[in-house]
Amino acid sequence: MRIAEALRLLRTREGLTQTAASKRPEAPDFRTLSHWETRRKMPSLKLLDGYLRSLGRDFHDLQDALDQIEGKTPKRLELADKLLREGLEKVARDPDFCRMVTGPLDSGIGDRLDDLERRLRSLEPEPDEADQGSAEHVPSEEVPPEAVSPAEVLADP
Repeated sequence: MRIAEALRLLRTREGLTQTAASKRPEAPDFRTLSHWETRRKMPSLKLLDGYLRSLGRDFHDLQDALDQIEGKTPKRLELADKLLREGLEKVARDPDFCRMVTGPLDSGIGDRLDDLERRLRSLEPEPDEADQGSAEHVPSEEVPPEAVSPAEVLADP
């Protein structure tokens, strides 16, 4: 049974020995925990819930550990990855979304994003009237003295 392996994995992730884990509130005694992890006995759901809570875990963590043992991607990681991808796609399509999301977290970031956008636009070559007839514009090699890197703009003032 893979539950025994998953319980051992969750305990060792916390850096606990069976002895240390069994001393926590709601955890089974050492002998019972040893029996669970060696497949001699299986815990009831009530005891299992208490033990998981003693580790600061829940049944979702147990399922993730089972998935890991079976070589599968844990469901919560798949969901987090999906949400992250969707969020990044939204930001790529709508820069105002970034301002909307980050605004409440840091009121200064919106101003820094505006400043970054303004500075980046100042770096774009402006077409000369004489060059409007030509298909290609060769930008000047001079960088405006007020130009800074995006990292400098986003750094805390």
